[in-house]
Amino acid sequence: MKWLEKYADYAYALLRIVTGFIFLFHGAQKILGVLSQFQPPAWSQLWFGGIIELVGGLMVLLGFKPARQLSFAAERWPSLIFSITGSSKPELSSSRQ
Repeated sequence: MKWLEKYADYAYALLRIVTGFIFLFHGAQKILGVLSQFQPPAWSQLWFGGIIELVGGLMVLLGFKPARQLSFAAERWPSLIFSITGSSKPELSSSRQ
């Protein structure tokens, strides 16, 4: 398979660009309503997921190296928060009362 090594960089770039575009489009669909009638309410778990997909997809598409690690960690924290609180909507604490 030595003859395929010269295409490794091109294949990696193509996969990175396609994967980034898929995440970017899914985030845009959730947050901006692109090709969709449904938009999740702000601060819901779907909304957070859309933000993460939008920003993470852009980072992967543009080739930021830590994008994979950041996306992996960022996709997990909303599930953890919402499973601990048992709520579908986070409560925002405010010092003003």
